Amino acid sequence: MRIPVTVKMRIGVLTRAGRDGAMANFDERDYERLQEFVASVARAGCGHFIVHARKAVLGGLSPKENREVPPLRFDVVQRLKQEFPALWIGVNGGLRTVAQSVAALHWCDGVMLGREVYHRPAVLASCMPSCSMTAGRFGRGEHRGPHGRVR
Repeated sequence: MRIPVTVKMRIGVLTRAGRDGAMANFDERDYERLQEFVASVARAGCGHFIVHARKAVLGGLSPKENREVPPLRFDVVQRLKQEFPALWIGVNGGLRTVAQSVAALHWCDGVMLGREVYHRPAVLASCMPSCSMTAGRFGRGEHRGPHGRVR
């Protein structure tokens, strides 16, 4: 039996010992590790990824700081989508407005608005018309449901 799986992940992980100076850096080796992880999970049958565009820092940062201190790296998620066009890749992290969400839909398959919707539920209602139109215009979202299934 096949069970659809979605992976929600960060672009990288730092331990407390390795975090000094590494939070803002994202080099080719970091990307290779991310690429290897996504390829491995995809080979296991997952085709749906939601990528938080920040590194996670284990130890030394509070959960709130982990959502704010490591810099957002949308360019990394965009590169990942370019490299894995057959996978459904959505972006998460720092998206707060309709304009930001629509802009992201030009290069990814979906957006995840986490705490912003929790704190401002009306933002979801205002995003739906614009994001649905954008996803359809770029050939994403309109015809594929969760896990890449055709509706």
